[in-house]
Amino acid sequence: MRDKATMLGRVLPVLARAGMAVDMRPTERPGHATEIAAQAVRDGVERVLCWGGDGTLNEVARALVGTETALGILPGGTVNVFAREVGIPRRMEAAAQTFVAGEVRRIPVGVASGRPFLLMAGVGLDAEVVRRLKAGFKRALGVTAFWLDGFRGLARYPMPSSEAFLFVDRRG
Repeated sequence: MRDKATMLGRVLPVLARAGMAVDMRPTERPGHATEIAAQAVRDGVERVLCWGGDGTLNEVARALVGTETALGILPGGTVNVFAREVGIPRRMEAAAQTFVAGEVRRIPVGVASGRPFLLMAGVGLDAEVVRRLKAGFKRALGVTAFWLDGFRGLARYPMPSSEAFLFVDRRG
């Protein structure tokens, strides 16, 4: 769901019924979500609710790591890998209800090149596809854009040569 008015119409009533006051802060540029979340921490906000995809979620999480401010998620991106992995419902009302009723849990956070991440860090072809993927292409085709761009990149990607492979048998 990319329509902000529709999302708000579904989410705000759920939060209002729970007695939650909402102060919306739309992002204006890359990195802005981190600035907004950092200000929320400085202001003593207990919980931040992020509407966006994995990139926006990562920006918000960067500001919240190591603080007492909890992070909630409203899936609004193309794939929403993290939200799917932790069981956040895709329907806005259900995701908002999870935020309202859910328990706060600490989760481990990884760090790569000094930047925290919640689920995974891509390298090589994976990282190149995500970095190069155009927003309009992603908006038009959704998750299919990752596959198409990935196959296109695979044909041109300078694969490192390898002389050894490690196979692990976990059956016994």
